[in-house]
Amino acid sequence: MPNKNAIKGKGFERELVKYFESVGYLAKRAWGSNGEAMGEHKDVDLLVISNSLVRRYQCKRTKQLPKWLGMSSFVDGVLIREDHGETFILMPLKKYIKERNNE
Repeated sequence: MPNKNAIKGKGFERELVKYFESVGYLAKRAWGSNGEAMGEHKDVDLLVISNSLVRRYQCKRTKQLPKWLGMSSFVDGVLIREDHGETFILMPLKKYIKERNNE
């Protein structure tokens, strides 16, 4: 029997490819969710290309985001950092695309 989480994850990756293509980007999903299939690091699930800029993403889909993330309509994004680590930003994809297109 197929792994339900793998099916869910691969479906999410395909959904993202369709979304990025619908807003004018070139997007490619790694076969088997393994970037090595595209000559990338194994953690790369998705390539998104705009002009000559290539972005590499790992895709995660979860049933529910943790409440502590504090995502609401009142904030533009959430900045998060592991102790002594690098800071990351989490923001709605549509908002990110809109801001990129307005640059």
